[in-house]
Amino acid sequence: MTASLRAAMDDVRRTVVVLAARVRDAHAAHVWTPLGYPSWEAYCAAEFGISRAHAYRLLDVVRALAAGDQRSWVEVI
Repeated sequence: MTASLRAAMDDVRRTVVVLAARVRDAHAAHVWTPLGYPSWEAYCAAEFGISRAHAYRLLDVVRALAAGDQRSWVEVI
């Protein structure tokens, strides 16, 4: 049981890393503008059902990983 939970947590971590990187790229590219959204917040809410704060927490994950912090980023999500 514990081994399968560890494996599931590893899967979640990998998925969050990919998700966070894609959120970073979308934010950097200001993808909401050509799509007609007035803000990052409006884009996140309409397209993904997440708050601006949640999107910024994902950006914090990317920053933590870039800084080499592989433990505390999990606290962000």
